[in-house]
Amino acid sequence: MKKINEIETLKLKLEEASSKSNKDHLNKKTALHEKGSALSLALRVGVELVSAVAVGTGIGLGADYWFKTGPWLMIIFIVIGIVAGMLNVYRLASGYNYSGGYHKNKKNQETISFPSKSNEGFKD
Repeated sequence: MKKINEIETLKLKLEEASSKSNKDHLNKKTALHEKGSALSLALRVGVELVSAVAVGTGIGLGADYWFKTGPWLMIIFIVIGIVAGMLNVYRLASGYNYSGGYHKNKKNQETISFPSKSNEGFKD
């Protein structure tokens, strides 16, 4: 009888330790996910801006070479690329998808908030 009580006590202690370990693991995993999602958001914003300006510059250089207009078309398309990059970042931050008509993403209605001094995290 005494051995059964000791075994039950040991089982309870093992279950308690296991659940505590699982909670710690989940908390660490959540913290890493939040850091990873912030990093992926920052990289995506950078790629959106740089790629839009690079495409605008390429189109402008090609158009200037084709029409022999000097730097004017390149300047115009660089500005168009900058505006397109900012529009893409706005769509990303507002939760709009890339379909026509600026429809909100139906799967994820929650928008992403950029961190400020009072808000240190991102919404997932």
